[in-house]
Amino acid sequence: MTCTPRYLGIDPQQREVLSFQPGWVPAPHPTRSWSPGQVHAAAQLLRHLHDATAGTTLAADHPTVCHNDFGPHNTVFTSPTAPTPEAVGSLLPASAMPTSVIDFDGAAPGGREDDVAYAAWLWLLGANVDHRWVDQLVLLGQFLDAYGSCELDLAGLGTRIAARVADVRLMHQRAGRRIATDSWLSDDATYLADRAEDIDRWVTDRP
Repeated sequence: MTCTPRYLGIDPQQREVLSFQPGWVPAPHPTRSWSPGQVHAAAQLLRHLHDATAGTTLAADHPTVCHNDFGPHNTVFTSPTAPTPEAVGSLLPASAMPTSVIDFDGAAPGGREDDVAYAAWLWLLGANVDHRWVDQLVLLGQFLDAYGSCELDLAGLGTRIAARVADVRLMHQRAGRRIATDSWLSDDATYLADRAEDIDRWVTDRP
């Protein structure tokens, strides 16, 4: 696969050496104002990762290997028409599309639905997203269709998304990190917990 770094060996300091993925990596947790084209490309990229590991020894007795942090902040964007990142700095051009994935420290065998739910949050859904809630759901539908929703068990998707966000908040709390009640993470946890049933109904009713 060209969409992931390649393992190149161990350096004299006993550190893993990986190939470089050129492009742009967005700042963590932006307002998630992605275009439909970027959402489509992200979903297909995640599907490609899942298909590549499904049925392999890496997946063990699970359907596939989950990235477990498939968000824009772990995705490299490239553009055939924009200047190189070195030329323009960290600004992400509108023509840039997600083409590769980094940071597999949390990767583990799991179900496709778990990774899709987590990715839906990081890419599309939240309290401080630029898009209105109804538009967030439209983009969620585009994400699921681009991934291939027929391959997924979408029952309880909203509950699954809310649970993944709550798990992240709990993980930080157990690590001794103070999570402010007005932080983006707390806002998203409350926002998506309140809308979990709304997502579940929308998944059931969508054509």
